[in-house]
Amino acid sequence: MSQKGSLSFIELHVEKLVLGLAGALLLGLVVYFFVIGPNKVEFGGTTLGPGALDEAILQRAQDLKRTFASKKAEETPVPNYSQQLSQKLNEGVLGVENALVPRALRVTAAFGPPLPVFAEEQQGPDDVVVVTPLPPSQPVVRTGISLVYRQPAVLGERRQPGLGDEPEGLSWVTVAAYFPRSQQSNAMLSAGYAGYLSKVFVVGTDVQRQELRADGTYGEWEDVSASKAMPTVDVPTPVIDDRTGAVLNQAELDRAFEQIRAYQDTLLQPAFYEWKGGDPWQVPPLRGHEDIEEEEVEADRPTPKEPDRPRPPQPPRPPPGGTPPGQRPGGGGLPPGGGGWAGGPPGGFGPPGAPPGQRPGGPGGDNKAAARREIAKALSDASKALAKNPQESLRLAQSVLSNPHKTKSDERRANEIVKKAEKAIQKQTEGTGPRPRGGTTTEGTLVVDPETSEPAVWFHDDAVTPGKTYRYRMRVKLWNRYVGRMQSLKDPAQARQAVLVGDWSLPSDPVTVAPRTHFFVRGPRPRGTEPTASVDVFTWHEGAWLKESFDVQVGDVIGGRRETRIAERDEDNKPKKATVDFNTDAVVLDIRLDEPTLQRRLAGKSGEFAYTPRPSLVLVYLDPADGQVKERLAVADLNDRLYKKLNDEYKEVIE
Repeated sequence: MSQKGSLSFIELHVEKLVLGLAGALLLGLVVYFFVIGPNKVEFGGTTLGPGALDEAILQRAQDLKRTFASKKAEETPVPNYSQQLSQKLNEGVLGVENALVPRALRVTAAFGPPLPVFAEEQQGPDDVVVVTPLPPSQPVVRTGISLVYRQPAVLGERRQPGLGDEPEGLSWVTVAAYFPRSQQSNAMLSAGYAGYLSKVFVVGTDVQRQELRADGTYGEWEDVSASKAMPTVDVPTPVIDDRTGAVLNQAELDRAFEQIRAYQDTLLQPAFYEWKGGDPWQVPPLRGHEDIEEEEVEADRPTPKEPDRPRPPQPPRPPPGGTPPGQRPGGGGLPPGGGGWAGGPPGGFGPPGAPPGQRPGGPGGDNKAAARREIAKALSDASKALAKNPQESLRLAQSVLSNPHKTKSDERRANEIVKKAEKAIQKQTEGTGPRPRGGTTTEGTLVVDPETSEPAVWFHDDAVTPGKTYRYRMRVKLWNRYVGRMQSLKDPAQARQAVLVGDWSLPSDPVTVAPRTHFFVRGPRPRGTEPTASVDVFTWHEGAWLKESFDVQVGDVIGGRRETRIAERDEDNKPKKATVDFNTDAVVLDIRLDEPTLQRRLAGKSGEFAYTPRPSLVLVYLDPADGQVKERLAVADLNDRLYKKLNDEYKEVIE
């Protein structure tokens, strides 16, 4: 049993302590709830209890009501739009009542449904196969030798000849064919192309050529570099994100495509260089644009007759496909220096200068020089107008024929244009030829097939060797309408090609490039014991044909350098002299005097031929252009039309 003194003070008074704490807590609660208040909030910058808060809110609402009641809203006038629309529709075109001009017509019907917006997934099925461009028709070719301003062509820029540039003489070949554009579009639709992506846009053409060898066969196909006269488009290579399929250089592709679309006619049919002299550029003889055939002469070229006496071994005859007897080295092709129609595209010719043999101005020669320039311009314009406006071409050619200052060459060219213009006009009258393509529309200036309306495409080749024989083939390059559209193609790799290269055409017929020299056998020359032949050599010099005579024997090279009269005139309006190269590089292999030949001629009106024996000098030579052995007959060269033509032009130089 414990004693009383052992308990602590806390243990003795614990009950009192508990009662005191409980009383203090109760007192605090009473003060908080009844004095301080637990539900007071701040309103209008003042802390209010529940009773005072309601009264404060009511007071604030009444003050706001009195404020709105004392203010008036500003009125904004609204225009009477219906009245304005009615007034516009009832006014005249000039905007005044009772105008003399008829009132504007109201819209009576909708213009049709809006054009759909094609998203990438709506551009066609996802299995489209890109169509390879179709091959053009079998090409035809034209060759000539011209004096031109060899300025490069640039899309959208006009050539300005004569500004510090000297004209340059060159031989050229133009290769032309018809491209089946409508068939190409149909093939694209058949392959699943969307309709609005089936229009064909030509980027350019590629051309290859084969050279005729000495054995009569052709070499390998070789690419031909485009002439500076042909403009090109810088087409960028598409850059595509492999992860998203987005075209990273779409803006560059769009610019290239817009340029191709804007200059479609120029890319199809590029103009030739600005012309100064020589052969004007001419559209190759495509179907519907053929040259008028020359009238048949009464006497044909004689053929050597086998002699009764034996003779020494002869050089080998030309292989098949070579030049026939009597033909100049290289044979075939269009004889240089001639006229003919020139239905080239607009802008393909520049203002011609004074013709060969005529000095501009000079004492006593102003009137004649002006007349000669007028004739040259009329002939050039007539040639250009022939393909588009044969009536105008005929008028210009006839004006040349009536000009008293015309030369024989001018008269010949004008007569050729007259014949071709009359033929074209006759075709238009009969409804079989192309319609006149005047006006300002770009499409109307194209040379087209009169039967199918398909456009022609052509290619200029001025990197040719005069006298050589080639044949050509062509293919067309088109813009890929599905470039960058990977989601629409069966083979997404085809979307990475901006330009599609087509199939090759058939080879053209062979053409011999217009040579710069011609020679003709005139007859024997008494000179020692060795057979000697007199030869006239023509060479093309600065836009004019010059002539010199040479005596040759077996082993000689025909031609050489001579001081001769040229087309340039002195102060007295007489031809100047200069040293000119007449070298033909042809080597004489044999000269046979009094060779028996048979000359064919027309006998009577029945159209039958008769043959007359006639001896002739025969000159056998090695043609340097193709390495073949050929021969010329003096009796044939005496009446050779090309000789007469070149000789007439030479006379114009020295007159």
